[in-house]
Amino acid sequence: MFWLMMGLLLVVFTFLDPFVTSLLYNANSVFGSIVHYIAHIPSYTLMLMSVLMVFKYVSTLNIKYKVQWLVLIGLFYFVVGFMFMVMVRDLYGWFFSFIVVLAMMNLTLMVFSRMKDAWVESGFKVAVFYMVSLVLSFFVVYVIKSVWMRERFMSFEDVSMVRYWFEFQGFSGVYEHNSFPSGHVASAALMLVFWFVGKDFFKNNTVITFSVALWIVLVSIGRIVDGYHFMTDAVVSVMIVYGVMVLVDKWLLGYALKFVDLWKHRFQVSETDGV
Repeated sequence: MFWLMMGLLLVVFTFLDPFVTSLLYNANSVFGSIVHYIAHIPSYTLMLMSVLMVFKYVSTLNIKYKVQWLVLIGLFYFVVGFMFMVMVRDLYGWFFSFIVVLAMMNLTLMVFSRMKDAWVESGFKVAVFYMVSLVLSFFVVYVIKSVWMRERFMSFEDVSMVRYWFEFQGFSGVYEHNSFPSGHVASAALMLVFWFVGKDFFKNNTVITFSVALWIVLVSIGRIVDGYHFMTDAVVSVMIVYGVMVLVDKWLLGYALKFVDLWKHRFQVSETDGV
């Protein structure tokens, strides 16, 4: 059903892209600017919480004195924190961005310290599922971006010059030729994780489905309003993320969980040897 619906949308918007984008485009849109800066926050925050949950699952003793854990967490905070800083620096500058990252670190470490073992046992599989899905989704999206090089709508002076999404442009290295697919929409689509696991954790999965769909639609519209993307960019991004999650759910999750359990066993042995 999902593939049929998304396939139909892709066919329809293949021909309506210039019209829909022209209708929605507003270079001075406040809504578009807000979406530009907040679209990644849910997925990055969930990634951070997922990593912390896996760390909690793997470790059996107090980890605050473990150098290896401090290095791993520090490296992760550097990567994710830099992403946050880049996202908000244009709005508030580097100093405020750094303050936001520090606040995020303190908040997540507080949650980490209060994380109950029961939550970890029931949720770490979801955390691993989400981490693998995010890494693979962004890898696929940005590899396609780097080689497909579809021009962004805002770079066209004449709407009639807009190319179809399936027309391969070749590598140019120009930011304005970086439209297809949408990284922001892919980030929003990662919230599909709640749809995949909703039946196991939530009583009313309909509310979850509606909320996730609404978030994806809002981010998609925001990116089109800004002139950064076309509707087909958004549709393909959602299809990529969903396809990756199906792949992870059916084939890759088992291998990832075995790797985490092996990692846990190694640290248990090293901690026992150090006692």
